[in-house]
Amino acid sequence: MSKSIVTIHIKEGEQPLLCDVLTKHQIRFSQPCGGRGLCKKCLVSVKGSCIFLNHTKPIEDSQGFKRVQACQTRVTGVIEVQVPKDQEAVVAGQGDALDLTYDDGKPGLGIAIDIGTTTISVGLYDLLEEKLLQITHVHNLQQAHGADVLSRIDYANRGGLVELQNEIVSQLEEILESQLKTVEKQPAEVLRCVITGNTTMLHLLCGLNPKGIGVAPFTPVSLFGKTKPMDTLFPAFIRAQLYLAPCISAYVGADITCGMHLKNMGLNQKETILLVDIGTNGEMALCHQGKILCCATAAGPAFEGALIECGMSAAPGAIEALRLDAGRVSVKTIANQKPSGICGSGLISAVSALLSAGVISGSGQLLGESHAYTNAIVQSNDGLRFTLCEQVYLSQKDIRNIQLAKAAIGAGIQTLCQLARVSYSEIDHLWLSGNFGSSLIVKDAANIGLIPDELVPKSSGIGNCAYGGAVAALFVCKRRKEMEILAAHTKEISLSSSPEFMENYIDQMAFYEE
Repeated sequence: MSKSIVTIHIKEGEQPLLCDVLTKHQIRFSQPCGGRGLCKKCLVSVKGSCIFLNHTKPIEDSQGFKRVQACQTRVTGVIEVQVPKDQEAVVAGQGDALDLTYDDGKPGLGIAIDIGTTTISVGLYDLLEEKLLQITHVHNLQQAHGADVLSRIDYANRGGLVELQNEIVSQLEEILESQLKTVEKQPAEVLRCVITGNTTMLHLLCGLNPKGIGVAPFTPVSLFGKTKPMDTLFPAFIRAQLYLAPCISAYVGADITCGMHLKNMGLNQKETILLVDIGTNGEMALCHQGKILCCATAAGPAFEGALIECGMSAAPGAIEALRLDAGRVSVKTIANQKPSGICGSGLISAVSALLSAGVISGSGQLLGESHAYTNAIVQSNDGLRFTLCEQVYLSQKDIRNIQLAKAAIGAGIQTLCQLARVSYSEIDHLWLSGNFGSSLIVKDAANIGLIPDELVPKSSGIGNCAYGGAVAALFVCKRRKEMEILAAHTKEISLSSSPEFMENYIDQMAFYEE
């Protein structure tokens, strides 16, 4: 029998006994001793944020539920309760699940966090006024142990798990301390926190062993979608409840779940929508005729500026666009600062321009002659380089890294659509998420083969929708359950075992047929 959900709202700051909450809302159960903790007959199964008054630690089952006495359990946050089927007088229905959530719109602070492999975004909000107080975007300091998730999984396997957890927790604590100090607030005023990120980043945050993510059959310890007291990770936040958004699989994380939910990519969506997060982990989801398919492809960190000789993040001074005109090279930098490197969007713009000018061949070779820009070509010990401006250049190795990254994304899109039997003409919208995806000039992206030409007029950047989804779940608690349902109904396609993907990947490696 399927379980119905009864949602009950309790006031922020209160920690009522679970038995009182059940009784108040006419969900009856056996309680012979009247709630004095003597008979141990008021047993229910609970999952979520609560305190056990009898000082015992209940055993958790495979679904995350703990068998507890209702009269010896205080509700401290969002929980789910299952009343046993053998209880005689359950008004809500035998075996029903009870979802206790807090009232929205109460005075206090909330925090939304997106932990990216490369970048972390942290927002501090006034819950009553629904107002952003502080926003911070910084590099993830774990990059010192590798630019991608596999590198960090390897580091964790070599004894670095505790170090990786301490680094991310300490970094977030410093950010939050600074934000609260700026607005003259205290940690005790924070009531809710929602954190999203890919599956590996959430494992490292919680100190869970990510080893199973890195080897077949790619089984994570947890897919999250859980609420816990925030002080279990961040001791200063004694009143707050922490919600970890649900992941879909080992490589399709909560960031995609949050993005899909924010953009209404639910089972009732009538349009055909392709969502692509072009980052270190190329995650994508296709919503078509009430079904959602997803996949992940290892694009690597090239689009984030890593593994590029003059690469950098999208910061002031980064080249974000390149223009070639009659033998002259001109660049545009972020904030119009002196060029200090090139970021992901600049790489796409540069490679696109060099392809159109015949400086790069269809196979990806940087050519030293037979074009109007030979004066920008420099011979180095490692091969040819193209000079973008003083001290900033694009090397042959850089171009190969871009080819690998764009082939992974392009082949991922092609394979996902093939296996879903959806043609590009059937797609109504291509949404490019993430800071990098949103900053792309889509014509340049199509010119190098990153996205299909047919989808250019249907493409739009939608910003960091993973963070946006976390903010939405921060203000409206019911969105959390909706995200969990969405994640459960999304089917992953494993590209690592797909012959179609391998064939497409090889085909996508070239920029164009020569």
